Amino acid sequence: MVATFLWCFAGWCALALGMDRHHLDVFGTDASARRLAWLRACGWVVLLLSLALALQAPGASTPPEPASLRATAWVVLCSLAALAVAACLTWRPRYAPTLAPLALAVGLLLHASR
Repeated sequence: MVATFLWCFAGWCALALGMDRHHLDVFGTDASARRLAWLRACGWVVLLLSLALALQAPGASTPPEPASLRATAWVVLCSLAALAVAACLTWRPRYAPTLAPLALAVGLLLHASR
């Protein structure tokens, strides 16, 4: 669950930084259309990967939850991650480019360790 939240956070950060306004707030410069499109594409890919991670059944040691419950949990985690990104961009916008790859890496480590 934590890994899914972190991946959603990273995906929403990339999508937010793919917008002109947030990119200007964070980096202080306008971005090229190619860079914005690349950030948006990466954000969608990471969000889709987080959905795949959430839908993946846990190990054999516990009885698996139904896929519908895992999908509902993903929607909740995705919403909370979007709220966290909005808070980050409101109060500390320059932290977003550092927090996104960090969240992605920690989420990957947590997923690999289960």
